[in-house]
Amino acid sequence: MPNIAAPFIATDVIVKADNWTVAPASREVFGREVVVNKVDVGYDASTKNLNRVQALDNVNTAYLWAYNNSYPVAKAVNALAADVAATSFESDGKGNWSYNESTYNDAAAKTGAYYYKLGGANISKSLTPGKYKLEYWAKGTPIVTGGNIVTIRTLPPDANGWIFHEKEVTASTSTLLTLSGSSEVCVDE
Repeated sequence: MPNIAAPFIATDVIVKADNWTVAPASREVFGREVVVNKVDVGYDASTKNLNRVQALDNVNTAYLWAYNNSYPVAKAVNALAADVAATSFESDGKGNWSYNESTYNDAAAKTGAYYYKLGGANISKSLTPGKYKLEYWAKGTPIVTGGNIVTIRTLPPDANGWIFHEKEVTASTSTLLTLSGSSEVCVDE
């Protein structure tokens, strides 16, 4: 499980990791405590977890949760939680990706113990119009479809054959971003 330092402060909102309560920062004015609303926060309706923090003069910061909705596992700046997807194939959550339940640990994963074989089924994410960054590690060559996809960089394979891919995806309309491949193609992170 990820390490969570407590308490941490995010844009004048105090979040205590022991019980994940959120309280706005406050200050005194003429001897009286006054709550200063510097951020707007959003919560997941079912889990009650914080999923968005937006400074009133700044951009959204989105959070994704996993491990029975107990730990934040991803943070994305300038995004809404519904537009973000992240998974390491380690926890119970899929991080807004769609894929079947089968993950594998029969070979060295890039990170953690598990990875995903695309031959079992595709991995996908519904996108609303906009520009996205897609990053992943792969063994083999996954086929990426959905929107206009531009490769930003590809790193050489590591000692275990994992290759890092970074792509920019532009969706002019609502679209389905999909990674697919043969049974030999694996992805992680």
